[in-house]
Amino acid sequence: LSDPDQLPVRGWVAVDRGRIAEIGEGAPPSPAAAGDRDSIVCPAFTDAHVHLPQMDAIGCQLGVTGGYGGGLGRLVLLGFGLAASSLVGQALGGGERADAARWGWEVSRLALVFVALLELPVALFPELFLGIFIHDPETLALASLPMRLVALTLWWDALGTVLLNAHQGAGHNRRAMAISVSMQWGIFLPLAYLLGPVLGFGLLQIWLANISYRCVQALIFLWSWRQGHWAEVRV
Repeated sequence: LSDPDQLPVRGWVAVDRGRIAEIGEGAPPSPAAAGDRDSIVCPAFTDAHVHLPQMDAIGCQLGVTGGYGGGLGRLVLLGFGLAASSLVGQALGGGERADAARWGWEVSRLALVFVALLELPVALFPELFLGIFIHDPETLALASLPMRLVALTLWWDALGTVLLNAHQGAGHNRRAMAISVSMQWGIFLPLAYLLGPVLGFGLLQIWLANISYRCVQALIFLWSWRQGHWAEVRV
């Protein structure tokens, strides 16, 4: 058990119908269903960063590998996004609105093609890449389809990510924030809660919701960039 006011001690967690019912120090009162004295239990929205894939895990590992499945592609997208932001800002600073618009489209196309090629092996052989992190056959089988779906659709997410950064390069930060925050916190998270804890659907349905919201978000940024209002922002 970890407490900000004291050193960590060994303990146990009792879960009843998906909720933490009781915690205690020392040995558990009954045989543990999962874990042992060398295991770590991370409830709630605990962000373990790169350390989590370094150990075998239950439950959270599917989320980790789903993230890592598109993680490399999204790191590449971040680079393309920063490039779009810089090029758009530079063009607008020089009074070249047409060049700024062109940079948004050119970088988006380049990112789309590059990410599609990068993720193609992951889409074709998800088990090969998942096997780096997952060693349990059942968990591997459960994670394979979500991993493939993420890899197959990340090329479209490239469009939304690059154009989001292009908006920021143009100084249209308020619209970029409004779109991304409303889509994630206003649509995806409530939908994920509805599909999971409320309706009892599984991992696949929640990942489909995640993919769908990001694809819709990409369409919104596409529409916003075509409108051209970002070029009228005064910084």
